[in-house]
Amino acid sequence: MKYKKWLDRNIPSLKGKTIIVTGANSGIGFQTSYRLAYKGAKLIFACRNIDKANIAKEKILKDIPSASIDIMEYDQASFASIEQFVNAILEMNIHIDALVANAGVYFPKKNYKTKEGYELTIGTNYLGLYVLLDKLKDKLDKDHSRIVLVSSLVSSSAKKVSLKKALDLKRNDVYNYSKACIARLGYELINKKSNYSVKIVHPGVCSTNITSSEQTGFPTWFGRLGHRFLTVFTHSAEKGCLTSVLGVVDNSEKNYLTPRGLFAISGFPTKKNLPKFMDKPIIQETIELIKEKK
Repeated sequence: MKYKKWLDRNIPSLKGKTIIVTGANSGIGFQTSYRLAYKGAKLIFACRNIDKANIAKEKILKDIPSASIDIMEYDQASFASIEQFVNAILEMNIHIDALVANAGVYFPKKNYKTKEGYELTIGTNYLGLYVLLDKLKDKLDKDHSRIVLVSSLVSSSAKKVSLKKALDLKRNDVYNYSKACIARLGYELINKKSNYSVKIVHPGVCSTNITSSEQTGFPTWFGRLGHRFLTVFTHSAEKGCLTSVLGVVDNSEKNYLTPRGLFAISGFPTKKNLPKFMDKPIIQETIELIKEKK
């Protein structure tokens, strides 16, 4: 396992801890889950594609036979699926030690929308996440849970428009905006009085399958080229996931974890104060937008 020495130095045993990871079957979500399993956590994979989740589970079990992993269906592009997932979690009556909110999409095919009719990127990456946290908030508060929100390096460059207007942004702008919304949501939650705690993290720029044509609107040749570029000029998902892993256990006063390298593109995690761009409230806008659809 890559970065085992770092994990052993920085991450305590997670035996007896139950951690939910959304989008756990690939990329940063998978690598995060792999390392949490190595430290002994009981994992709940919250995934849209159950077949891929089972493949990911088997990969981890092959290297870590003692890993405890349950798979639950979860589609962050569907409010109904989110509600079913939350109801199932509540019925299980498990203690949620941490929730790693990793699920998301990047540059989906043109005009794709969520089940409720929202532009797919914002609808999945942000609105679905908001609904999940809103429906789970009492449980997370009761359990004194840790929430790890996976944002992005590009969140600071998002267009400064309202949430409603952002739904009409170009596809190369809407992803940045969705990730900025996650960071802004985290900022608001951090400043609310509650028993749960929140860490906002980003993995830097990683070589993952984020540009694959299967998941995006990119042609096949572009997806392959993008992956090769990321492999050469950035760091790996194995290293990028370490900010999420550290976010599960870090109890410092600094709530923003990023890679420590130049421009936070790559490197091992470092802890920072929350940037100024995050302090623009987003929750009330979100509530109003969702009400309009009902």
